[in-house]
Amino acid sequence: MDELVKKGLSTAGSNVLVKLPAPTLVAGMTGDQQRIAIEKINRGDDPTRLLKKSVAGPFILEIESVGELPDNGKLQQVDLWFVAHGKLSNIENRQLFEELAKPNAKNKNGPPECVRELTPDEFKERGLTAGSLDDGSKVSYGVLQSNVLDKAYLTGMTFSQGDRSVDTVTMAFRLEPKLKDDKAFPTRWYSLKKDDDGNLASVEPSTYSIACAYAKATKLLGEEEAIFVEVHLVFAEPFGWFEGRNLLRSKLPLLLQDAVRTFRRKLAE
Repeated sequence: MDELVKKGLSTAGSNVLVKLPAPTLVAGMTGDQQRIAIEKINRGDDPTRLLKKSVAGPFILEIESVGELPDNGKLQQVDLWFVAHGKLSNIENRQLFEELAKPNAKNKNGPPECVRELTPDEFKERGLTAGSLDDGSKVSYGVLQSNVLDKAYLTGMTFSQGDRSVDTVTMAFRLEPKLKDDKAFPTRWYSLKKDDDGNLASVEPSTYSIACAYAKATKLLGEEEAIFVEVHLVFAEPFGWFEGRNLLRSKLPLLLQDAVRTFRRKLAE
């Protein structure tokens, strides 16, 4: 996560250096400091509104353009904050951050969608390994295949790193540039078109520049099993995806609402 927040990643074909925002809650905060930090991102509203113990409780979502791409596309940043209730250990044990990132199939008649770790054979074929670093964090590689609002199809190989402390669980991810030309899962985006039978087919492969994110869960002090979750994501939106239309603002809130509710439900189980 430090690489994404402090150092940043360069964007292929652009001079833009992508940095993700620092986490809202950090180690060493008191309960009052946590509350003040949450008030700030909640535009000064009473943070207790977010503490509502309900699957359908509120969340905070911000979407903004943070850079331009050579093809007249944009770099988009998505920031999501919400509170869920349950045991922090369940987030890691049940891989709920991975569940939060999994695509929710928009069209079952389209290309396959998944977010998953490589199989042992796939690791071996590429000479890659997964495991723990000296600092205790866990690293791995995986596959991303995702339908983007029925307009584009994104594929690539991912690198992820997870960290755990007594009060936090963090997972950071990026499309791995060193594996951008992987034979099975190259980092590409494809236009999606409907055929005569209404099925979505991927056509016109194009190179893709960058996508990176991290998710962090922090136990709230003084609140029984209340966990503050924040997700920060930056990704390239080529012009060809939506041809200038702002579909993210109209479509993404409902998709994330479903994802947040699913996360809360599974954490509470």
